[in-house]
Amino acid sequence: MSTGGGRDVVLVAHPRLSTSYVRAHYEILAADERLRFFITQAPDGMNAGVQDAIDHLVADSDHRVTPIPFERAVRRDWDLALFGTHGSRERFGDDVPCIHIQHGIGAGKQVLDDDFTYGRLWAIRQDGPRMGEPLYAAMLESSYTVRDRAVRRVPELADRIRVVGDVFADRLLEADSRRDEFRDLLGIRAEQTAVLFISTWGDHGLMGGDGGAGLPRLRAAAALGDRYATLLSMHPHLWHADGVDGPRLWRQRLNPLADSGLIVCGPDESWAPYLAAADVAIIDHSSLCLYYGILERPSIAVPVQGDQINPAAPIAALRAASPLLRDPADLRATLHTALSTFDQRLVPGRDRIVAHPGASATRIAAVLYDILSLDPPDQIAAVRAAGTPTPFPLREPSARAASTPTSAAAALARAFPRRPSPGQGPVVESPRHPSELPPTPGRQPRPPGR
Repeated sequence: MSTGGGRDVVLVAHPRLSTSYVRAHYEILAADERLRFFITQAPDGMNAGVQDAIDHLVADSDHRVTPIPFERAVRRDWDLALFGTHGSRERFGDDVPCIHIQHGIGAGKQVLDDDFTYGRLWAIRQDGPRMGEPLYAAMLESSYTVRDRAVRRVPELADRIRVVGDVFADRLLEADSRRDEFRDLLGIRAEQTAVLFISTWGDHGLMGGDGGAGLPRLRAAAALGDRYATLLSMHPHLWHADGVDGPRLWRQRLNPLADSGLIVCGPDESWAPYLAAADVAIIDHSSLCLYYGILERPSIAVPVQGDQINPAAPIAALRAASPLLRDPADLRATLHTALSTFDQRLVPGRDRIVAHPGASATRIAAVLYDILSLDPPDQIAAVRAAGTPTPFPLREPSARAASTPTSAAAALARAFPRRPSPGQGPVVESPRHPSELPPTPGRQPRPPGR
């Protein structure tokens, strides 16, 4: 723990998707010179590509973020530790204020027969002198509906789950305000119906573990003809499951669809432009499907094994309100049903999925600065807008193009354009100053002037 007026903050990176959520929350704090930032990579079986993400973040920060080995990080006291997933918080000291950032929305997945976000197995200490206590000082949540459900099952979390909205939801809503722009950039004509396939990772996802489950569905979409445009967005675990060879292998799998005009969101791109451009989505149980649900447009569900989904979660309600596509041969008819019978009253409303739209940065800052016992800055950095989409190429690069760097770092540079140095560049005045928001329950009020 720091001495004096500064504060030491550690960002815990694992795996790649969760690291992107930790980064987005770091960006809210990045301009504050009172904070010293460190980043560590926690052990994880799905850490392919995480080091690239760390290197890029360190470079973007002008080396204000200092890498630290995990073995050293867990032995230090910290004023704040940010986690994008479970699995490593237990390695840190009991008194370190740890923040859980849900890498997605809706808390819809089940792991080991428990809610992977708020289940006792994941959010409550399982052993030691503090057994039965919450693991985290705060857990950031997007929805009051999800919070209420979690607290009914695990009352110990009542003063820990803080509803702050969601950074990525705010980015999506901003992107949707530029929907026509993104459709033009993606080459989708005004008269075309844009069909977006969304896949989580693993055998139960829309694409399956290696594409085998999803390719027949994509081929069915390609056969629909020029009236339709087909888009695909896949979970980072699918892209990187085979390490650095992952994108090359996916190019081989998807290459037969190159002539159909398939538009693929690349492994390190923002998915917001693709969701904004879509007219209808084919969904599994990914939280990205629930992000799409924020837009309140038609969706079609593919079968998913029941024990993979929390039946009380908003994603279950979204799937229940969507026509079911069992056979790829039925895609045309199912699209017609989804588009002609869609009723917004039957799907989870935006308010049920995400609270405080447009205000996530302010509310997140309120929680984090309260835990840091610091007055927040007068201005909070804006949520970074989605950049220009650059679809993943389905054909092997030409000899000339191959001479251009296409490393993961280069892809990350597109996904995370360099931000201005702290104290420079665009900021937005908070719609409500964080100090005006309620303090974290259970914490002592901040002494005046700190």
